[in-house]
Amino acid sequence: MAGIPGIEVKALVGRGGMGAVYSARLLKDGSPIALKVARLHEGKAHTYLSLLVHEAQVMAYLDHANIVKVHDFGHTDGLAWIIMEFVDGPTLRSMLSSRQISLALALSLSRQLCGALEHAHARGVIHHDLKPENILIRDFGQAKIIDFGLSRVSGFSYTISRPGRVSGTLRYMAPEQMKTPGSVDHRIDIFALGMIMYEMVTGHLPTGAYHPPSHFVKGAECFDALIAGCIRHDPKERWESAAKLGVILDAIEWEKLPQRYGSTSTHISPNVSSVFISRTPSTSPTVFVAAAK
Repeated sequence: MAGIPGIEVKALVGRGGMGAVYSARLLKDGSPIALKVARLHEGKAHTYLSLLVHEAQVMAYLDHANIVKVHDFGHTDGLAWIIMEFVDGPTLRSMLSSRQISLALALSLSRQLCGALEHAHARGVIHHDLKPENILIRDFGQAKIIDFGLSRVSGFSYTISRPGRVSGTLRYMAPEQMKTPGSVDHRIDIFALGMIMYEMVTGHLPTGAYHPPSHFVKGAECFDALIAGCIRHDPKERWESAAKLGVILDAIEWEKLPQRYGSTSTHISPNVSSVFISRTPSTSPTVFVAAAK
């Protein structure tokens, strides 16, 4: 792409309101990469540049196997861009839509996501918009969290101030994210992880006085208390940290869970188009779960 040296763009992967994501390669060694680009002349140039710089700095600051790595970023000739690790696989949303999540895979992915959050939280980073669209899955079952554009960072050299502004994705937001957006902490990520875990196990999200996962899926009893401890309405009643949740996840005996998928489909097309989709919350109502009794 003109203006970004040393890169050969191969194909458009996804497009959204702020720009696009391309598969590409480094000319120096042919390594595959993902190229995230925002066009600065399309209005809101300062906002787009700020979001990409913030995201790139945060992802470069983190170093975990389950968080997509950033190789380089910059802006030139009306473009802001991030060169990232290329993940050859679908989003978790695509896998959920195709019903390709077994209980064993749900456990494996939950452990990986929990480990990534533990790493981020220990460094003062709150993802702030964790959802299936922001999780890529390699074909051997490795989860990779992407899109830290809305992340909040304590003690970091550069961040975006959004005092009092509700931001995120409504269906995965913790209640306090809407009520007191300026004073949230890492437990909003734990809430989102609990919602994702519930969706992986049951195929849908919990609302209102929800049933535990085992009500819908035989063999899912080990997830019931785990998920309830993530999605309690009061953040003080949730798991205190991703590290403590991870200890419990690690104690579940993986080999006793069903290994088969709920679908016979074996192919899912990669889909990371959501990377640039508008971050304005939906106006459709969502009933948040009450504390489990």
